[in-house]
Amino acid sequence: MSKEQDAYELVKKAEEKQNPGFFSKLFSSKNSRLEESLDCLEKAANIFKLLKKWEEAGNTYEKCGVIQIQLQNDPTNFLIESAHCFSFVDNKKSLTIKKKIVENYSQNGRFMNAGKYQQQIAEKYEEMFDYPNSIKEYKLAADYFSMETMNAKSYEQNCLLKYCDLMCSLENNKSCYPEASEVILYFNLDL
Repeated sequence: MSKEQDAYELVKKAEEKQNPGFFSKLFSSKNSRLEESLDCLEKAANIFKLLKKWEEAGNTYEKCGVIQIQLQNDPTNFLIESAHCFSFVDNKKSLTIKKKIVENYSQNGRFMNAGKYQQQIAEKYEEMFDYPNSIKEYKLAADYFSMETMNAKSYEQNCLLKYCDLMCSLENNKSCYPEASEVILYFNLDL
């Protein structure tokens, strides 16, 4: 049996653990079945990742995140793995998952981490030449960084400067200059 077949068997086994028969329900708790399912899915995702089956790995890591939520645990690590895998094959899906990561970090008060992933989203939109979305995402990243008290000012500054730069170049007029000058004054920059 090949490694890929092993991974698919693990996924199948995980699904069976989540939807057990009558006797399995009697002799095991829902949480223990979910934990066993999670273990199988994580092993399968790792195999898919090793085989560079990026879409399968991303989907499987995302399923692991869903189970973590059902177990009332933090799904972030699995979502990070999922977004990474999808970044090789599906930018849109990767961005969608990164937005879930940002939401999770912000709900838990981890604004520095939320800002870093928000900045990655902005950079990806910029790479894709989607400047209107990139502008919006840089501004949001700067807002997350502004909520942190330590070591975040330079991140906030970089995001706001990128926001102003893209906004001014996109609009190609002087209406954005007042906001850009406010950013420069706010950070007391010598440009």
